[in-house]
Amino acid sequence: NGRKLALSDIDDAALSPCHVKMLKRFEVRANLVVPVVVQDAATGARRLWGLLVAHHCRAPRQWQYDELKLMDDLAVQLAIALQQAELIANLQSRASDLSAANRKLEEAATLLASRNQELDEFAYVASHDLKAPLRALAGLLLYFRSGCCGL
Repeated sequence: NGRKLALSDIDDAALSPCHVKMLKRFEVRANLVVPVVVQDAATGARRLWGLLVAHHCRAPRQWQYDELKLMDDLAVQLAIALQQAELIANLQSRASDLSAANRKLEEAATLLASRNQELDEFAYVASHDLKAPLRALAGLLLYFRSGCCGL
């Protein structure tokens, strides 16, 4: 629930027997647990990413305010680093998507330029092929208008 847990002596804490057994297996006598809570960049929702844990193994320990503050500060800095790493990963993914889209646009532009060149060549050939018959028709029209045939 986003709360930290500072246990001075695990034997005096209200922990489940299996939890105490696990801690004793690692010879833990005092335990400090601080949640690492990150905020989702897209939704803004806060979620538990993990736990930052400090153990004291020699003897029970009364955790000091400065130690608690340090663990809180470390958890906050870790959460910021995790959020920035997630943001960088998202930006890299978007950059990759944009790069792929850019390649597709370049391919389309190349194809369009090729089709444009083909159209220009067709227009040139069609224009050239039509000029000769049109000149002949224009010449005949002038010939008939000039009255050389007696019309």
